[in-house]
Amino acid sequence: MLAATKNYDISCYYLRVVHNSLDNFSKSKIDSFIELIRNDLFNKAVPLKVIIKQRLPLIFNIRMSAFKLISSRNENLSELIDNEVYPYFEQMAAVERLSGISENILFALRCNRKVVKALTAQSGEQQFTVESFADIADITFEQFLGLLNINTPGKGQTAIISEWMKCTLQIEYCICATSLINDEKLMISNERINELSSIIVDAAQNYSAIALETGIWPVIEKSYSSKYEDYSDENFIKEQKELAEAGISSFTQNWE
Repeated sequence: MLAATKNYDISCYYLRVVHNSLDNFSKSKIDSFIELIRNDLFNKAVPLKVIIKQRLPLIFNIRMSAFKLISSRNENLSELIDNEVYPYFEQMAAVERLSGISENILFALRCNRKVVKALTAQSGEQQFTVESFADIADITFEQFLGLLNINTPGKGQTAIISEWMKCTLQIEYCICATSLINDEKLMISNERINELSSIIVDAAQNYSAIALETGIWPVIEKSYSSKYEDYSDENFIKEQKELAEAGISSFTQNWE
């Protein structure tokens, strides 16, 4: 069941990328989601961490819609990440006020990419695909959590997988929010941007910690198929260990 949660954290962002080619219903769906994010960013009365927690079912729903569309179009998600997502956030890193959050997003994506690679290797698949989501694309977040309770051995395992999924959904939201700030040049306060950045770091920490603790990510490979996986092995290992160790401590505190 843990393998079934594997994903790239850009599926909602994908719908923004292909917005012009969507049907009216899909456009309306993603437009409403982006408008909610825009309002969230300007809603200083409520911490983003609280808001995003409330948005998890919606983010999950948008993600499933994206997977269904990607599957129907036979899109290659790896190519999208390599050719559009990484370059986009690398370019954004040159923008002073968004440099920190861009680097955090890039790190979170690298973590996700490596975990997906480890999962596909364990399952014997040649590459990550989204076809397996086509039959469950209409389930809700609550139904997904219910399936976890049925298909996982024990409450501890259920809690771990649930937390892992929540981490990826948080990163998904932050990716869309950050791209919105950049694309529309929104005059968001530095405090709000720092909130987003902190959420990404916390999610990446827990995500990496869970991958390590469950044995999904026992070692970091030194040969990668993607040019964006060649990011300084030694630097990435050091960066990953620092965040993961912090995340293990945070994760342990959350679930003790």
